[in-house]
Amino acid sequence: PGSGAMPPGWSKCGAESSMSPFPRLLQAPLQFPASPTARLAHLVSKKKMPVPTHPGITQDGWEIESSEAVYRNPYLDVFVEHVRSPGRPTAIPWTIVRRKKAVVIAPKTLDAKYLLIRQERIPIARAIWEFPAGQVDSAAPTFELAHTTALRELTEETGYRLSRGKSLELLGEFFSSPGFTDEAAWQFLADGVEPDPAGTAHDEHETIVECRAFTWAELTQMVSRGEIRDANTLSLYARLAATGKG
Repeated sequence: PGSGAMPPGWSKCGAESSMSPFPRLLQAPLQFPASPTARLAHLVSKKKMPVPTHPGITQDGWEIESSEAVYRNPYLDVFVEHVRSPGRPTAIPWTIVRRKKAVVIAPKTLDAKYLLIRQERIPIARAIWEFPAGQVDSAAPTFELAHTTALRELTEETGYRLSRGKSLELLGEFFSSPGFTDEAAWQFLADGVEPDPAGTAHDEHETIVECRAFTWAELTQMVSRGEIRDANTLSLYARLAATGKG
């Protein structure tokens, strides 16, 4: 990895490949008011800078002195912000990636096996095993919208659907990487899924090469051996194990 070598079957298409989500961050600088206070007011008024208000985190003592957008695409916004916190009275600069909330689903078949997809991930040039997941397409998602998104992602990515009379249970939520992003994901257990006659409907940006069912023991061995390295999947596995639902 340090030498820039790519795994077999992978190749780089150039520094500014059309596949890259970051073609040129500052090719067309965004225009904002010069004053930090005015700039912050501008961003908030345009709803471009949602202040994080995740459950369980108080905003008392937190203050964003200034915020400047440096890149945007349909999936994320990148800001450089000067932030004061309860433990740091002097504001410091921080680069923050703001993303829509997501859902992660553990699909459990009628014979008590868990479905995993093996998906190609361009940033790491690997195809890895994961639970199905996806973003909720809303800046202010509700539980109902998250529930609908989870059912859709389940079918689109695995080709399975929730069986009649079975439940989609919310287990909790987690922050994927709070050192640089505010992204949070709801964790769901789809307890009782069956093949959907319509099959999968992969997004054009996804390359899912395989979907397989594993017993809980096999899933545990994969985690133990380091075969599962996706944060979404590891987090949901831990939630299942801790709540005795595995």
